[in-house]
Amino acid sequence: MGDVKRQAGNREKFSFGKWLAIYSVLFLAMALVIWRPFFLGNKNMIWGNDGLYQTYASMVYISKYWRGVIKSFLAGDLTFPMADPSIGMGLDVLTTLNHYGFGDILEFISVLFPREKMEWCYNFLACLRFYLTGLSFGVYCQYRKKQFLPSLGGAFVYAFSGFALYAGVRHPYFLNPMIYLPLMCLGAEQVLAGKRGYLLAIMAGISAWNNLYFFYMETVLTFLYVVARMFSLSPSDRGEDFGLWRKKMGRIFLAGCGWYLLGLALGAVVSVPYLFALAKSPRTEANIMFPNTWYAYPIRFYKRMFSGYFFPVYSADYWCVLVYPFVAFFGFPVLARWKKERENLWLGIWFLMLTLILWLPIGGLVMNGLIYVGHRWIFGYSFCMALVFVLGIEKAKTINKKGLIVLAVVFCLAAFAFSRA
Repeated sequence: MGDVKRQAGNREKFSFGKWLAIYSVLFLAMALVIWRPFFLGNKNMIWGNDGLYQTYASMVYISKYWRGVIKSFLAGDLTFPMADPSIGMGLDVLTTLNHYGFGDILEFISVLFPREKMEWCYNFLACLRFYLTGLSFGVYCQYRKKQFLPSLGGAFVYAFSGFALYAGVRHPYFLNPMIYLPLMCLGAEQVLAGKRGYLLAIMAGISAWNNLYFFYMETVLTFLYVVARMFSLSPSDRGEDFGLWRKKMGRIFLAGCGWYLLGLALGAVVSVPYLFALAKSPRTEANIMFPNTWYAYPIRFYKRMFSGYFFPVYSADYWCVLVYPFVAFFGFPVLARWKKERENLWLGIWFLMLTLILWLPIGGLVMNGLIYVGHRWIFGYSFCMALVFVLGIEKAKTINKKGLIVLAVVFCLAAFAFSRA
């Protein structure tokens, strides 16, 4: 019996190693195809607007800053300069550069590159973030015991979603929350399973340290994820007494909040000063108004966004860049059978929650920190869609003709809307 368990454990370990190896090879092949136009055109991935004057300039400064800190440490006089008028975007180093990667762990790699090679570093880190995005999704799937091939495909659906390709080139650090979100949800899963939430605390701390703006979005997305997941732990499906189940869920929720607050405390040294600076920023007073109301976008926007699920459509001002492969929608016929397969109900609920937020302007306002309407949070939507893809591929043999016909009709309508957009 012990030999059987050891063999099973070895197969599981080998499975992840095999998954990682295949993912790495396929990612390299796809990267060569996707970024081939850059090489042929002798172009780099530094966007000519904010990418050059903000993101790249900040990375150069951050690299210089940390090299200076290391030199002061080696000289026996460790110092962390907190003010510098030469930045050009603000006096305070921490609050000015936090949004541009000052607290980003990956930015420390730039210390290894000399000033004249910083352009290479920028491109390398951009590609690395895409790789880590898919890897993070794979780690989540391995923990949730998803099948090998569906989780492999889902990693690419997630890593090369429309938002990732659009934002990852213009602002590479926009991919950081895509790396952290699956791990935060994984940490939440551990808490729901009654385990210690070390991973949740660590990821919350890293996210808060990295970028408070995106950390806020990750917090809301993870909270909604937990609420949806609790539907799969319903006492009616597990034969539990409702009163005992309610107390159990209450304890788990409070434990999760405790681990989350611990992570928040770990990142407070960066997030708190940035929060005070953000409150005084004139950008927080900006509002983008609409021809209709806060509860509805213009009709033209909905047409473009509907076709944007399948085709590359960018809705200006709102960051609604979706674009998923057609096979990513195979999971919806499975979700429609929620009465028979209640273990998948939570994913349908989470998708409906996020879709409601996406399709209402007030949802974009709340997810953007009540500053203005924006949907930079849709990296979470891409995570949800990648999970729908995994479910659809796992259950592909159970999808009937009716489900496929409905999907085909939806795709044709999206194609028609795209032709008229």
